[in-house]
Amino acid sequence: KINDLGGPMICDDGTPAGYKLFRFEGDSISWVYKSNYEAVEECQCSVYDLNAVPVAFGGAPASNEVLINVFGWDPEWTVEAFADGIPLEITQVCSYDPHYLSIRNRTRTLLHRPDAFRETKTVHIFKCRRPSGNSGIEIVLTDRFGRQFTRKGFDDI
Repeated sequence: KINDLGGPMICDDGTPAGYKLFRFEGDSISWVYKSNYEAVEECQCSVYDLNAVPVAFGGAPASNEVLINVFGWDPEWTVEAFADGIPLEITQVCSYDPHYLSIRNRTRTLLHRPDAFRETKTVHIFKCRRPSGNSGIEIVLTDRFGRQFTRKGFDDI
């Protein structure tokens, strides 16, 4: 899970190292993203509390905003967020992943760090606002095949 530079294996859009699993049944095909490190059910998105993310990495103190990076997203997916059971309005944004920004910042000082793999804005990021900074968060993702993935809590960067 950790590379030789001391950071996690993560793509420039914030997606953890992984691959897609394809399933063929008769004339139909389905797929799902699979992280190298976690089960499919546990790793379909990252969820960041922007109150706790440093401003340099996209944080917004006291905003109560939540950033959700959905790794295998396509326009047929549904992204829902709930704060203590209350549905929140979701907006799709083109943004950087805060975790990847923090990794690039830490490794910029290393002389052998390649110039490639610069941070990239991505369209598979969504934002919502909780009523308060103390509200819990639950994310429910439904992919184009009707599979649901649920995520509670926040990721650290």
